[in-house]
Amino acid sequence: MKKLFVVLLLAVTVFECRAQSENYDFNGDGKKETCKLVAPKTNDETYDCEGGCNCRIVFSDPKIPAITIENCIGGTPDILGDLDGNGTIEIGLIPEWWTSCWSGYHVFTLEGDKWVPFVDSFSIYACDEDMQKPLIKKDPKNKGQYIIQYYDMGDGSFAPTPKSVKRATKK
Repeated sequence: MKKLFVVLLLAVTVFECRAQSENYDFNGDGKKETCKLVAPKTNDETYDCEGGCNCRIVFSDPKIPAITIENCIGGTPDILGDLDGNGTIEIGLIPEWWTSCWSGYHVFTLEGDKWVPFVDSFSIYACDEDMQKPLIKKDPKNKGQYIIQYYDMGDGSFAPTPKSVKRATKK
């Protein structure tokens, strides 16, 4: 019984990236890698995490740095492809949390040896059963811009609204 519990716990805390059967060249080095999300150990009764409520996306190639997502207890990374044509793969994530269906959608890109925001995170309603993925794509009408599907918390419609945005400013 103890072994079964450990196996179930691992199944809950490690999420493979979408399209896991395929490998991707995340860092543009010509080699294919895989990734997975490692979630913190949580206590659902106290809404607490061991060592902080941060998830990490880790890669099969140890030379690729992990992505740390704060205030996250789970999720499934979205492999978005090379949105900007620079040879690296962008990754999106809806961080899971104990409460609320409202969340920010985070998109990361690898610049040098560091993952940075590709666009500013934008509001989504994670309980939308009709949510269309991807939540971000190239804007065919505006070079260098991207169409996001954000949700407006104030309008009460719970429907995605397309909006063209630029890359996040480098920090």
